[in-house]
Amino acid sequence: MVNNKHSTWSLPGGAVEIGETLEQAVIRETKEETGLVIEVGSIIAVIMKRFSQNRDITV
Repeated sequence: MVNNKHSTWSLPGGAVEIGETLEQAVIRETKEETGLVIEVGSIIAVIMKRFSQNRDITV
């Protein structure tokens, strides 16, 4: 869990970069937000969130 900019707790997350797999994004975002190096197991959920008018991003 990370304390986000709204002073609430959430799981690490973020955008998948161009050319990056979902697994690579999970590893990168977790390290960026927590400093932890992780291994990815089974994916149990994927959430789509619109960050701009013309672009949907998988997080």
